[in-house]
Amino acid sequence: MKRIERLLGRLSLLAALAAAGCGDSPPTGPAQTVARRNEAAGSAEVRRGPIDAPASTAEFADQQLRRAVALIKSGMPDRAIPDLDAVILRDPQAAEAYYHRGRAHQISKRSAQALADFTRYIELRPTAANGYFQRGVVLVEMNAARKAVIDADEAVRLAPTEIEFIRLRSTAHYAAGDKDAALGDLNQILRIKPYDAVAYRLRAIIYRGMGDLDAAIADYSEAIRLDPNTFSDYALRGEVYAAKQMPAEAAADREKAEQLSKR
Repeated sequence: MKRIERLLGRLSLLAALAAAGCGDSPPTGPAQTVARRNEAAGSAEVRRGPIDAPASTAEFADQQLRRAVALIKSGMPDRAIPDLDAVILRDPQAAEAYYHRGRAHQISKRSAQALADFTRYIELRPTAANGYFQRGVVLVEMNAARKAVIDADEAVRLAPTEIEFIRLRSTAHYAAGDKDAALGDLNQILRIKPYDAVAYRLRAIIYRGMGDLDAAIADYSEAIRLDPNTFSDYALRGEVYAAKQMPAEAAADREKAEQLSKR
């Protein structure tokens, strides 16, 4: 049972992080266009290397921000931080710089610094749902599940149909010990997106933990139908079949899981 619960937490958090691109998702709302522009232009900044002499301080800050975003996307978050520090030093109200510095710290597993930067971003952009989402992810990582629920609630309130926000709230509810609320969030996801394999996968794990083996098998089967190449679905469904004394089905799932794991 404990192994299943650990797996739920790991898969659910990974799903949340994946939805955020490990922090790569651009800000929602008016800042979204700016962030996307910075990402596109930032790739060129990384290729060029040193920033050319700017026409103005604002242009220089914009170039630094673009380069920092590109460095984060390229898997070099620590190299992005000096540029973001410089932008913030010149303009302590530079919300986007706090957001991306929080991303960089989060990727580098500096949770306290990420938490502080996302908190500052929320102070500057209190209606930006992604700030609450990113801070909620950090809080789950820090085992502060009840605080994460509060942030996830706010993110969902601001963006009610964003799947990754609801998935984070499900993760936080489960980590806080509220399985019914976690199930409710997964059901909400499936009403919005009936073909979401991750939601079926996570719901199956919760059902298994609650002892509802038939429901777990049904959800694993749907996850497999939607995403037939995830070996863990076969492995976990095989465990449920074994628990139900269905050895032939369990053996078939174990064999399929082994085949897929070697790809």
